[in-house]
Amino acid sequence: MPPTQALQTTVDPALRGSVVGRIARQHSGAAIGAATLILLPGGAETRADGAGAFRSDSVPAGRHVLVARSIGFRIRRDTLFVPDAGGLRVAVALDMVACDECPGNMLVRVRRPWWRRIL
Repeated sequence: MPPTQALQTTVDPALRGSVVGRIARQHSGAAIGAATLILLPGGAETRADGAGAFRSDSVPAGRHVLVARSIGFRIRRDTLFVPDAGGLRVAVALDMVACDECPGNMLVRVRRPWWRRIL
């Protein structure tokens, strides 16, 4: 497993109580649309838009765990500290995984229609 790029955070006083950012592929920097981001504790869930941008408001100050996931990418968990006097700008990078490691990946077997069995 290749090393994961460190989570990049910047405190922004104008974002009081918010966590905003962008989620992208680790190696290319291409945006990951429709990725799911969850802040724990509390379970506040948000989804990235087509440009990989996301925003979670009303986040209390203190320590949180950010869980980022998207189909075809390794799930990532990072610890964040939201300050009393501001919010955070976050850059999240996800690493692609092989399909057999994808969450929810399963094998589906389908029988051929009866008319195909006699031909």
